[in-house]
Amino acid sequence: MGLSPISEGVVLALAYTGLFQYPLTREEVHARLVLPNITKAEVHSALDDLVAAKQVFQFGEFYSLDNAPQQEEKRRKGNQMARDKMSKAHRVSRLIFSFPYVRVVSLSGSLSKDYMDETTDIDFFIITKPKRLWLCRTLLIAYKKIFLLNSYQHFCLNYFIDLDHLEVEERNLFTATEVVTLVPTCGSKGFQAFLSANEWYRNHYPNGSARSADGVVADRPKGLKRLLEGILNTPIGDALDSYCMRITVGHWKKKFTEFRPEDFDVAMKSRSYVSKHHPGNFQRRVLDAYVQRVKQFEREHGLSISMAYE
Repeated sequence: MGLSPISEGVVLALAYTGLFQYPLTREEVHARLVLPNITKAEVHSALDDLVAAKQVFQFGEFYSLDNAPQQEEKRRKGNQMARDKMSKAHRVSRLIFSFPYVRVVSLSGSLSKDYMDETTDIDFFIITKPKRLWLCRTLLIAYKKIFLLNSYQHFCLNYFIDLDHLEVEERNLFTATEVVTLVPTCGSKGFQAFLSANEWYRNHYPNGSARSADGVVADRPKGLKRLLEGILNTPIGDALDSYCMRITVGHWKKKFTEFRPEDFDVAMKSRSYVSKHHPGNFQRRVLDAYVQRVKQFEREHGLSISMAYE
């Protein structure tokens, strides 16, 4: 006998977070369920059935596809470290926001999932003024290299888009997860516009909600930032932005020769309006591992998941 659609959805949710050894609570499973119009009570009942069948394992308030009790303590420690790092992340966000042409700063990566450990960085997702993305990025990278000795731990800048191109072009579970978990820290109006442009994330998270920008500082440049932008809002600024893009992308193409063109276009996407720097091609690796984890579950329990997951 196969699994019910709700149980399949539960398995898929746990398979994805299980890649990061991150068990979920009942409420989190419901928020990550791909099926719409499902009550929490129905999810709770499905979890109980899966645990009884030894297809899902429970450790305290957490659930996992893996019989790994140590995941409970690992998650608790990671959640606490994330809470401890949050004030630092907000301070760095305000620093980034003070740079010319930065319009929105959000936390991404592990910290946006409320988890940190000794190996993770503080990642930032940045939205810039149109036609100044690459100049903005170069100024921030120069600051990191000169004043922070190229440290990535608290200043990881790997994804930029501009206000005229807010829609994330790749629509899949990985990118939907990144959208729904972003933590806005600066630029409330621009962040709300970003969410409006990416309502498609609800195809993967119909029961989940993106983070609120209530209380986040506004977008208007002021002080030195406004002065510098005024100086660079000239044809010279246009030329500098084009130059920064040309030099950066040329460097990446020489450095990351192992990429096939189609993989480079996703992992190191470089347009006038977007800059991604993911040399590990993490998105592809996660999605491939997710498919393999679901297939492993099918083999272990002699089941077939009928819901689309590839």
